[in-house]
Amino acid sequence: MYDCDAEVRSNCQKGLNLRFNDLCRDAIKYAEEGAASSVSYKVAKYALQKAFTEVLAVKKDVCSMDSDLLQGGEAIYSQLRNMLMKDALFHGEL
Repeated sequence: MYDCDAEVRSNCQKGLNLRFNDLCRDAIKYAEEGAASSVSYKVAKYALQKAFTEVLAVKKDVCSMDSDLLQGGEAIYSQLRNMLMKDALFHGEL
């Protein structure tokens, strides 16, 4: 039987892994350049701390929006699940 929930979770995890790996590659580049001198270190350190603060602020905003939209999100999730089920039926996967 086709498991829509598993596919959605898998796609979410793949996206998370891609974003994580991309950020890690960038962080390594910044660290290599930032470690070159004490001045570049201070600039890189300040920029990373500022970026981290901004990421936390966005994350906080998204979490509050998520809780506000939870009921609407459940309806969208249900519609998406139904579409995936119909697609699986059409392709003979169920």
